[in-house]
Amino acid sequence: MGLTALPLSLSILTFFLLPSLSAAEPLHFSISRRAGRVHDTAYYANAAEHLRGKYGKNLSKGRRATAGISMVNQQSDASYFATINIGTP
Repeated sequence: MGLTALPLSLSILTFFLLPSLSAAEPLHFSISRRAGRVHDTAYYANAAEHLRGKYGKNLSKGRRATAGISMVNQQSDASYFATINIGTP
């Protein structure tokens, strides 16, 4: 009786305490939108220069390879098939 009496008494105690705890007043917060930032062309030029310095001068060419993939037309406008390989060699 000693082992089941304690959990039962705790469950009865929490049953009577929970309604008083959940009856607390709700918290209200006002939500407002921050003012949008207006940037001039000097800001964007500086950001572009920062990215060129961080990633290198030529941002369009990275470590990627190109391959010629032959595609087969299935004699309709939206049906083609091709074999491709994805991943590192």
